[in-house]
Amino acid sequence: KIRSCRHPRPQIAPLSYLRTLVSAHRPPGSMRVLVAAACCCLAVVAEPACRRGDPESCGRPVAGEQLLLQTRSNTIVTTSLEALDVAAFEHMQAVFSKPPSLAEALRSGLHAQSNALNFFEKNDAQGAVNALGDELLEAVGGILPPGIKQTAQFISFAKQWGDRLRALKASFSGNASAFIDSGNADIAIGVLSTSLFELSKVATSRLPKRTGAHVATYLASLSDALEGAGESVDLAEQGQQVRGVAALYQGMKSAVNGLVPRSMQVDATYAQVLEVTDPEMGSVVKGLVGVMRDIVNDRVCWKRTAARERQRPRACAQGYRLLEDRWCVPEEAGAEMQQAACGPDAEARSSWCYRPCPAGYESKFSHCRQRCAGRFHIDSPLLCGDAQGTVAIALLQMAAKSGMAMVTKEGLTELALDAGIVAAGSMTAVVEAFADLAEPFGHPKCPRDLTV
Repeated sequence: KIRSCRHPRPQIAPLSYLRTLVSAHRPPGSMRVLVAAACCCLAVVAEPACRRGDPESCGRPVAGEQLLLQTRSNTIVTTSLEALDVAAFEHMQAVFSKPPSLAEALRSGLHAQSNALNFFEKNDAQGAVNALGDELLEAVGGILPPGIKQTAQFISFAKQWGDRLRALKASFSGNASAFIDSGNADIAIGVLSTSLFELSKVATSRLPKRTGAHVATYLASLSDALEGAGESVDLAEQGQQVRGVAALYQGMKSAVNGLVPRSMQVDATYAQVLEVTDPEMGSVVKGLVGVMRDIVNDRVCWKRTAARERQRPRACAQGYRLLEDRWCVPEEAGAEMQQAACGPDAEARSSWCYRPCPAGYESKFSHCRQRCAGRFHIDSPLLCGDAQGTVAIALLQMAAKSGMAMVTKEGLTELALDAGIVAAGSMTAVVEAFADLAEPFGHPKCPRDLTV
Protein backbone atom coordinates (compact mmCIF):
# COMPACT_ATOMS: atom_id res chain seq x y z
CA LYS A 1 0.00 0.00 0.00
CA ILE A 2 2.89 2.36 0.70
CA ARG A 3 4.34 1.60 -2.72
CA SER A 4 1.05 2.65 -4.27
CA CYS A 5 1.60 6.13 -2.84
CA ARG A 6 4.74 6.43 -4.89
CA HIS A 7 2.84 5.74 -8.13
CA PRO A 8 1.55 8.67 -10.16
CA ARG A 9 -0.92 10.36 -7.88
CA PRO A 10 -4.60 9.72 -8.43
CA GLN A 11 -6.85 12.73 -8.35
CA ILE A 12 -8.22 11.66 -4.99
CA ALA A 13 -7.35 9.23 -2.21
CA PRO A 14 -10.61 8.35 -0.47
CA LEU A 15 -10.66 9.00 3.24
CA SER A 16 -11.90 5.45 3.76
CA TYR A 17 -8.67 4.23 2.14
CA LEU A 18 -6.59 6.20 4.69
CA ARG A 19 -8.65 4.81 7.56
CA THR A 20 -8.08 1.29 6.26
CA LEU A 21 -4.35 1.94 5.93
CA VAL A 22 -3.99 3.34 9.43
CA SER A 23 -5.96 0.46 10.91
CA ALA A 24 -3.96 -2.09 8.99
CA HIS A 25 -0.62 -0.84 10.39
CA ARG A 26 -1.52 -0.01 13.97
CA PRO A 27 0.52 -2.83 15.71
CA PRO A 28 3.42 -1.32 17.74
CA GLY A 29 5.98 -3.36 15.81
CA SER A 30 5.01 -1.56 12.60
CA MET A 31 5.34 2.01 13.87
CA ARG A 32 7.70 3.16 11.12
CA VAL A 33 5.40 1.69 8.46
CA LEU A 34 2.44 3.50 9.98
CA VAL A 35 4.21 6.86 10.08
CA ALA A 36 5.45 6.47 6.50
CA ALA A 37 2.01 5.45 5.30
CA ALA A 38 0.24 8.33 7.01
CA CYS A 39 2.71 10.92 5.72
CA CYS A 40 2.66 9.50 2.21
CA CYS A 41 -1.08 9.40 1.84
CA LEU A 42 -1.54 12.80 3.40
CA ALA A 43 -0.10 14.19 0.18
CA VAL A 44 -2.80 12.68 -2.01
CA VAL A 45 -5.93 13.55 -0.05
CA ALA A 46 -7.62 16.22 -2.14
CA GLU A 47 -10.41 18.73 -1.81
CA PRO A 48 -13.60 18.17 -3.75
CA ALA A 49 -12.54 21.13 -5.93
CA CYS A 50 -9.82 18.92 -7.36
CA ARG A 51 -12.53 16.71 -8.77
CA ARG A 52 -13.97 19.70 -10.54
CA GLY A 53 -10.75 20.32 -12.41
CA ASP A 54 -9.06 22.92 -10.17
CA PRO A 55 -5.40 21.78 -10.28
CA GLU A 56 -4.24 24.20 -7.54
CA SER A 57 -6.55 22.55 -5.01
CA CYS A 58 -5.25 19.07 -5.68
CA GLY A 59 -3.06 17.64 -2.88
CA ARG A 60 -4.53 19.88 -0.15
CA PRO A 61 -6.46 18.03 2.55
CA VAL A 62 -9.92 19.21 3.41
CA ALA A 63 -10.48 20.66 6.90
CA GLY A 64 -12.26 17.61 8.36
CA GLU A 65 -9.75 15.17 6.92
CA GLN A 66 -6.81 17.35 8.10
CA LEU A 67 -8.16 17.26 11.67
CA LEU A 68 -8.46 13.50 11.48
CA LEU A 69 -4.91 13.16 10.17
CA GLN A 70 -3.54 15.40 12.94
CA THR A 71 -5.34 13.29 15.55
CA ARG A 72 -3.95 10.15 13.99
CA SER A 73 -0.48 11.69 13.94
CA ASN A 74 -0.66 12.56 17.64
CA THR A 75 -1.77 9.01 18.36
CA ILE A 76 1.19 7.71 16.39
CA VAL A 77 3.65 9.85 18.39
CA THR A 78 2.11 8.86 21.71
CA THR A 79 2.13 5.19 20.75
CA SER A 80 5.76 5.52 19.61
CA LEU A 81 6.82 6.98 22.99
CA GLU A 82 4.97 4.22 24.79
CA ALA A 83 6.73 1.62 22.67
CA LEU A 84 10.08 3.28 23.41
CA ASP A 85 9.26 3.33 27.12
CA VAL A 86 8.38 -0.37 27.13
CA ALA A 87 11.51 -1.28 25.16
CA ALA A 88 13.79 0.70 27.48
CA PHE A 89 12.16 -0.69 30.62
CA GLU A 90 12.45 -4.27 29.39
CA HIS A 91 16.07 -3.69 28.39
CA MET A 92 16.95 -2.41 31.89
CA GLN A 93 15.18 -5.36 33.47
CA ALA A 94 17.29 -7.67 31.32
CA VAL A 95 20.49 -5.84 32.38
CA PHE A 96 19.64 -6.13 36.07
CA SER A 97 18.46 -9.75 35.84
CA LYS A 98 21.97 -11.06 35.12
CA PRO A 99 24.62 -10.71 37.88
CA PRO A 100 27.50 -9.87 35.48
CA SER A 101 25.65 -7.01 33.75
CA LEU A 102 24.12 -5.87 37.05
CA ALA A 103 27.58 -5.74 38.62
CA GLU A 104 28.98 -3.79 35.67
CA ALA A 105 26.12 -1.28 35.82
CA LEU A 106 26.78 -0.64 39.52
CA ARG A 107 30.53 -0.54 38.96
CA SER A 108 30.19 2.15 36.28
CA GLY A 109 28.00 4.31 38.50
CA LEU A 110 30.24 3.88 41.55
CA HIS A 111 33.32 4.67 39.44
CA ALA A 112 31.78 8.03 38.57
CA GLN A 113 30.98 8.63 42.25
CA SER A 114 34.53 7.69 43.26
CA ASN A 115 36.01 10.12 40.74
CA ALA A 116 33.66 12.88 41.90
CA LEU A 117 34.78 12.23 45.47
CA ASN A 118 38.44 12.49 44.43
CA PHE A 119 37.80 15.97 43.06
CA PHE A 120 35.75 16.80 46.13
CA GLU A 121 38.72 15.93 48.36
CA LYS A 122 40.84 18.42 46.38
CA ASN A 123 38.22 21.15 46.83
CA ASP A 124 37.65 21.06 43.07
CA ALA A 125 33.90 21.53 42.75
CA GLN A 126 34.02 21.88 38.96
CA GLY A 127 35.87 18.58 38.62
CA ALA A 128 33.25 16.86 40.77
CA VAL A 129 30.44 18.35 38.65
CA ASN A 130 32.17 17.17 35.46
CA ALA A 131 32.56 13.63 36.82
CA LEU A 132 28.87 13.43 37.70
CA GLY A 133 27.86 15.22 34.52
CA ASP A 134 29.82 13.06 32.08
CA GLU A 135 30.76 9.75 33.68
CA LEU A 136 27.56 9.16 35.62
CA LEU A 137 25.43 10.14 32.62
CA GLU A 138 27.44 7.65 30.58
CA ALA A 139 26.72 4.99 33.20
CA VAL A 140 23.00 5.75 32.93
CA GLY A 141 23.22 5.51 29.15
CA GLY A 142 24.86 2.12 29.56
CA ILE A 143 21.76 0.57 31.10
CA LEU A 144 19.46 1.88 28.34
CA PRO A 145 18.97 0.34 24.88
CA PRO A 146 21.55 1.15 22.18
CA GLY A 147 20.63 4.17 20.10
CA ILE A 148 18.39 5.80 22.68
CA LYS A 149 20.88 8.64 23.16
CA GLN A 150 19.86 9.97 19.75
CA THR A 151 16.23 10.40 20.75
CA ALA A 152 14.80 13.81 21.56
CA GLN A 153 13.77 12.61 25.01
CA PHE A 154 17.29 11.55 26.00
CA ILE A 155 18.83 14.74 24.58
CA SER A 156 16.40 16.83 26.65
CA PHE A 157 17.16 14.66 29.69
CA ALA A 158 20.94 15.08 29.25
CA LYS A 159 20.62 18.86 28.95
CA GLN A 160 18.52 19.10 32.11
CA TRP A 161 20.98 16.77 33.87
CA GLY A 162 23.84 19.18 33.19
CA ASP A 163 21.76 22.22 34.17
CA ARG A 164 20.83 20.64 37.51
CA LEU A 165 24.45 19.82 38.34
CA ARG A 166 25.62 23.33 37.52
CA ALA A 167 23.00 24.61 39.94
CA LEU A 168 24.47 22.33 42.63
CA LYS A 169 28.05 23.52 42.11
CA ALA A 170 27.86 26.22 44.80
CA SER A 171 26.90 23.69 47.47
CA PHE A 172 29.74 21.45 46.29
CA SER A 173 32.29 24.19 46.99
CA GLY A 174 31.10 25.02 50.49
CA ASN A 175 30.73 21.42 51.58
CA ALA A 176 34.08 20.42 50.11
CA SER A 177 35.83 22.96 52.33
CA ALA A 178 33.93 21.73 55.39
CA PHE A 179 34.83 18.12 54.57
CA ILE A 180 38.52 18.88 54.13
CA ASP A 181 38.61 20.79 57.43
CA SER A 182 36.72 18.22 59.49
CA GLY A 183 37.26 14.89 57.78
CA ASN A 184 33.56 14.18 58.40
CA ALA A 185 32.62 11.49 55.85
CA ASP A 186 28.94 12.31 56.30
CA ILE A 187 29.44 15.68 54.60
CA ALA A 188 30.94 14.18 51.43
CA ILE A 189 28.48 11.29 51.23
CA GLY A 190 25.61 13.68 51.91
CA VAL A 191 26.54 15.89 48.95
CA LEU A 192 26.83 12.94 46.57
CA SER A 193 23.56 11.40 47.79
CA THR A 194 21.75 14.73 47.42
CA SER A 195 23.09 15.04 43.88
CA LEU A 196 21.81 11.56 43.02
CA PHE A 197 18.39 12.46 44.41
CA GLU A 198 18.25 15.67 42.35
CA LEU A 199 19.32 13.82 39.22
CA SER A 200 16.67 11.15 39.80
CA LYS A 201 14.05 13.92 39.68
CA VAL A 202 15.44 14.93 36.29
CA ALA A 203 15.06 11.33 35.10
CA THR A 204 11.44 11.04 36.19
CA SER A 205 10.50 14.38 34.65
CA ARG A 206 12.35 14.12 31.31
CA LEU A 207 12.31 10.44 30.38
CA PRO A 208 9.24 8.31 29.57
CA LYS A 209 7.37 7.18 32.67
CA ARG A 210 8.67 3.67 33.30
CA THR A 211 12.13 4.44 31.95
CA GLY A 212 12.52 7.47 34.21
CA ALA A 213 11.32 5.56 37.26
CA HIS A 214 13.78 2.72 36.65
CA VAL A 215 16.69 5.13 36.09
CA ALA A 216 15.75 6.86 39.35
CA THR A 217 15.78 3.47 41.11
CA TYR A 218 19.26 2.81 39.72
CA LEU A 219 20.51 6.15 41.06
CA ALA A 220 18.91 5.40 44.45
CA SER A 221 20.81 2.09 44.54
CA LEU A 222 24.08 3.96 44.02
CA SER A 223 23.09 6.19 46.93
CA ASP A 224 22.46 3.11 49.11
CA ALA A 225 25.96 1.86 48.35
CA LEU A 226 27.49 5.25 49.20
CA GLU A 227 25.57 5.50 52.47
CA GLY A 228 26.92 2.08 53.44
CA ALA A 229 30.47 3.24 52.66
CA GLY A 230 30.05 6.38 54.75
CA GLU A 231 28.73 4.47 57.76
CA SER A 232 31.47 1.88 57.45
CA VAL A 233 34.21 4.53 57.61
CA ASP A 234 32.57 6.18 60.61
CA LEU A 235 32.49 2.85 62.48
CA ALA A 236 36.05 1.96 61.49
CA GLU A 237 37.33 5.31 62.74
CA GLN A 238 35.85 4.40 66.12
CA GLY A 239 37.87 1.18 66.12
CA GLN A 240 34.91 -1.01 65.09
CA GLN A 241 36.37 -2.35 61.87
CA VAL A 242 34.34 -5.54 61.60
CA ARG A 243 31.11 -3.58 62.06
CA GLY A 244 32.42 -1.19 59.43
CA VAL A 245 32.86 -4.02 56.90
CA ALA A 246 29.37 -5.25 57.79
CA ALA A 247 27.86 -1.79 57.20
CA LEU A 248 29.42 -1.57 53.74
CA TYR A 249 28.17 -5.07 52.92
CA GLN A 250 24.65 -4.12 54.00
CA GLY A 251 24.81 -1.01 51.83
CA MET A 252 25.73 -3.06 48.78
CA LYS A 253 22.99 -5.58 49.56
CA SER A 254 20.45 -2.75 49.65
CA ALA A 255 21.77 -1.45 46.33
CA VAL A 256 21.37 -4.87 44.71
CA ASN A 257 17.98 -5.62 46.28
CA GLY A 258 16.53 -2.41 44.86
CA LEU A 259 17.24 -3.60 41.31
CA VAL A 260 16.71 -7.37 41.23
CA PRO A 261 13.77 -9.72 41.88
CA ARG A 262 13.57 -11.51 45.22
CA SER A 263 14.82 -14.74 43.65
CA MET A 264 18.21 -13.06 43.02
CA GLN A 265 18.56 -11.59 46.50
CA VAL A 266 20.98 -14.29 47.65
CA ASP A 267 24.58 -14.43 48.87
CA ALA A 268 25.85 -15.68 45.51
CA THR A 269 24.54 -12.55 43.76
CA TYR A 270 25.98 -10.24 46.41
CA ALA A 271 29.38 -11.91 46.24
CA GLN A 272 29.50 -11.64 42.44
CA VAL A 273 28.54 -7.97 42.52
CA LEU A 274 31.00 -7.18 45.32
CA GLU A 275 33.85 -8.85 43.45
CA VAL A 276 33.29 -6.58 40.45
CA THR A 277 32.59 -3.36 42.40
CA ASP A 278 35.27 -3.90 45.07
CA PRO A 279 37.88 -1.59 43.43
CA GLU A 280 35.39 1.28 43.25
CA MET A 281 34.10 0.80 46.80
CA GLY A 282 37.66 0.44 48.04
CA SER A 283 38.51 3.72 46.32
CA VAL A 284 35.55 5.46 48.01
CA VAL A 285 36.61 4.16 51.44
CA LYS A 286 40.26 5.07 50.88
CA GLY A 287 39.25 8.55 49.76
CA LEU A 288 37.21 9.15 52.90
CA VAL A 289 39.93 7.68 55.12
CA GLY A 290 42.59 9.63 53.23
CA VAL A 291 41.14 12.99 54.23
CA MET A 292 41.14 11.88 57.86
CA ARG A 293 44.74 10.68 57.53
CA ASP A 294 45.76 14.02 56.00
CA ILE A 295 44.25 15.82 58.96
CA VAL A 296 45.90 13.51 61.46
CA ASN A 297 49.31 13.34 59.81
CA ASP A 298 49.72 16.65 57.98
CA ARG A 299 47.56 19.17 59.80
CA VAL A 300 48.42 18.28 63.37
CA CYS A 301 51.85 18.23 64.99
CA TRP A 302 53.31 17.17 68.33
CA LYS A 303 54.45 19.98 70.58
CA ARG A 304 58.17 20.04 71.20
CA THR A 305 59.57 20.06 74.71
CA ALA A 306 62.82 21.47 76.09
CA ALA A 307 64.60 20.87 79.35
CA ARG A 308 64.75 23.74 81.83
CA GLU A 309 67.95 24.63 83.55
CA ARG A 310 67.61 24.52 87.29
CA GLN A 311 69.64 24.91 90.47
CA ARG A 312 69.10 25.04 94.17
CA PRO A 313 68.18 28.41 95.70
CA ARG A 314 71.36 30.32 96.73
CA ALA A 315 70.30 33.92 97.31
CA CYS A 316 70.40 35.14 100.94
CA ALA A 317 69.27 38.43 102.41
CA GLN A 318 71.75 40.94 103.81
CA GLY A 319 73.10 39.80 107.15
CA TYR A 320 72.74 36.15 106.20
CA ARG A 321 75.12 33.69 104.63
CA LEU A 322 74.44 30.50 102.67
CA LEU A 323 74.76 27.26 104.58
CA GLU A 324 75.04 24.37 102.17
CA ASP A 325 72.10 24.64 99.75
CA ARG A 326 68.72 26.26 100.38
CA TRP A 327 69.38 27.69 103.86
CA CYS A 328 70.64 31.01 104.98
CA VAL A 329 72.01 31.46 108.56
CA PRO A 330 72.16 34.83 110.33
CA GLU A 331 75.46 36.41 111.03
CA GLU A 332 74.20 37.69 114.41
CA ALA A 333 73.24 35.37 117.17
CA GLY A 334 69.58 34.96 118.04
CA ALA A 335 68.14 35.42 114.52
CA GLU A 336 66.35 32.56 112.84
CA MET A 337 67.52 30.72 109.74
CA GLN A 338 65.84 31.53 106.47
CA GLN A 339 65.28 29.50 103.31
CA ALA A 340 67.45 30.62 100.44
CA ALA A 341 65.69 32.31 97.54
CA CYS A 342 65.94 32.14 93.76
CA GLY A 343 67.49 34.91 91.74
CA PRO A 344 65.37 37.59 90.05
CA ASP A 345 65.45 35.81 86.65
CA ALA A 346 64.42 32.40 87.97
CA GLU A 347 61.13 30.73 88.91
CA ALA A 348 60.92 29.10 92.32
CA ARG A 349 59.24 25.71 92.16
CA SER A 350 59.44 23.31 95.08
CA SER A 351 63.07 23.33 96.19
CA TRP A 352 64.50 24.35 92.81
CA CYS A 353 65.05 27.49 90.83
CA TYR A 354 64.18 27.19 87.14
CA ARG A 355 65.48 29.46 84.43
CA PRO A 356 62.93 30.99 82.02
CA CYS A 357 61.79 28.99 78.96
CA PRO A 358 63.05 30.06 75.52
CA ALA A 359 60.83 32.17 73.26
CA GLY A 360 57.85 30.23 71.92
CA TYR A 361 57.75 27.87 74.92
CA GLU A 362 55.95 27.90 78.24
CA SER A 363 56.81 26.25 81.51
CA LYS A 364 55.31 22.86 82.35
CA PHE A 365 56.62 21.46 85.62
CA SER A 366 60.33 20.83 85.17
CA HIS A 367 60.38 21.29 81.38
CA CYS A 368 59.28 23.72 78.67
CA ARG A 369 56.51 22.94 76.17
CA GLN A 370 55.96 24.62 72.83
CA ARG A 371 53.16 27.17 72.38
CA CYS A 372 50.88 26.76 69.35
CA ALA A 373 51.25 29.62 66.89
CA GLY A 374 51.48 30.52 63.22
CA ARG A 375 50.04 27.87 60.91
CA PHE A 376 49.52 25.45 63.83
CA HIS A 377 47.69 27.91 66.04
CA ILE A 378 44.98 25.62 67.50
CA ASP A 379 46.12 24.60 70.99
CA SER A 380 45.73 21.43 73.04
CA PRO A 381 47.84 19.88 75.80
CA LEU A 382 49.99 17.78 73.45
CA LEU A 383 49.15 18.78 69.89
CA CYS A 384 48.87 21.87 67.69
CA GLY A 385 46.48 22.01 64.73
CA ASP A 386 45.89 24.27 61.76
CA ALA A 387 42.07 24.50 62.05
CA GLN A 388 39.29 24.07 64.55
CA GLY A 389 38.42 20.42 65.02
CA THR A 390 41.61 18.90 63.64
CA VAL A 391 43.13 18.31 67.08
CA ALA A 392 39.95 16.73 68.41
CA ILE A 393 39.84 14.44 65.37
CA ALA A 394 43.44 13.39 65.93
CA LEU A 395 42.77 12.60 69.59
CA LEU A 396 39.72 10.52 68.70
CA GLN A 397 41.72 8.66 66.09
CA MET A 398 44.46 7.93 68.62
CA ALA A 399 41.92 6.51 71.04
CA ALA A 400 40.34 4.39 68.31
CA LYS A 401 43.65 3.06 67.07
CA SER A 402 44.63 1.95 70.55
CA GLY A 403 41.81 -0.62 70.25
CA MET A 404 42.63 -1.76 66.72
CA ALA A 405 45.73 -3.64 67.78
CA MET A 406 47.25 -3.39 64.30
CA VAL A 407 44.66 -5.58 62.55
CA THR A 408 46.00 -6.92 59.25
CA LYS A 409 44.01 -7.30 56.05
CA GLU A 410 44.04 -11.08 56.39
CA GLY A 411 43.08 -10.93 60.05
CA LEU A 412 40.23 -8.50 59.40
CA THR A 413 38.90 -10.69 56.57
CA GLU A 414 38.91 -13.68 58.90
CA LEU A 415 37.14 -11.71 61.63
CA ALA A 416 34.51 -10.54 59.14
CA LEU A 417 33.91 -14.08 57.92
CA ASP A 418 33.58 -15.27 61.50
CA ALA A 419 31.01 -12.53 62.04
CA GLY A 420 28.85 -13.97 59.25
CA ILE A 421 29.83 -11.59 56.42
CA VAL A 422 30.00 -14.33 53.80
CA ALA A 423 31.16 -12.02 50.99
CA ALA A 424 34.11 -10.61 52.96
CA GLY A 425 36.48 -12.62 50.79
CA SER A 426 35.28 -10.64 47.75
CA MET A 427 35.97 -7.26 49.41
CA THR A 428 39.77 -7.19 49.10
CA ALA A 429 40.21 -3.47 48.40
CA VAL A 430 37.64 -2.48 51.03
CA VAL A 431 39.18 -4.63 53.77
CA GLU A 432 42.65 -3.35 52.85
CA ALA A 433 41.44 0.25 53.26
CA PHE A 434 40.14 -0.53 56.75
CA ALA A 435 43.38 -2.30 57.68
CA ASP A 436 45.37 0.75 56.53
CA LEU A 437 43.36 2.85 58.95
CA ALA A 438 44.98 0.90 61.80
CA GLU A 439 48.54 1.87 60.85
CA PRO A 440 50.46 3.94 63.41
CA PHE A 441 50.22 7.70 63.29
CA GLY A 442 52.96 9.70 61.68
CA HIS A 443 52.35 13.04 63.40
CA PRO A 444 55.43 15.13 62.76
CA LYS A 445 56.89 17.28 65.47
CA CYS A 446 55.97 20.92 65.15
CA PRO A 447 58.57 23.21 63.54
CA ARG A 448 61.03 24.61 66.09
CA ASP A 449 59.81 28.11 65.39
CA LEU A 450 56.04 28.12 64.95
CA THR A 451 55.91 31.86 64.42
CA VAL A 452 57.58 31.60 61.01
